[in-house]
Amino acid sequence: LFFGSPTRNADAVQLRRRVGLLLQTPYLFHDTVLGNITWGLKLRGMSRRKSEELARDALLQVGLEGFADRYARSLSGGESQRLKIASELTNQSNIYIMDEPTTGLHMSDIDNFYRIIRTFVAQNNTVIIIEHNLDIIKHADWIIDMGPEGGKDGGEVLFQGVPEDLIQCNDSYTGKYLKRLI
Repeated sequence: LFFGSPTRNADAVQLRRRVGLLLQTPYLFHDTVLGNITWGLKLRGMSRRKSEELARDALLQVGLEGFADRYARSLSGGESQRLKIASELTNQSNIYIMDEPTTGLHMSDIDNFYRIIRTFVAQNNTVIIIEHNLDIIKHADWIIDMGPEGGKDGGEVLFQGVPEDLIQCNDSYTGKYLKRLI
């Protein structure tokens, strides 16, 4: 169902094409690892050959190249998260919104994730990460800290800026803990 004018609906379709979304809890289809990635690409009109080529390249980037024919729901938590990251690699979006993308990942996978994010950013994309892991926060280019305290009504922005300045912010628990890592 669509509500509103056709122009707004066309704008919404364009926006959805530009925005990639990675949720903290990955949702996997009842299919193979490769099928979980190619399904969405084929829905967008990509040929089977091209979608499989992109999917296999993405699986290689996240270290799941040997898992293509495995049933996706048999993956561990970290493997599932890497599969969702691989899926985002194929989206060709301009804006990526990721909710705690490193949940369940090993340190080597997190290092690889940093490399992937830096590649996205170098290609003039925007990456927005919702995160509580200070090891990830310290690598950010820009932080908006709502902190666990979130102000008296919740959702209050306590700080905006770079990690080095966040540690100087006395109103932020995040800054106090981050100071120990920087």
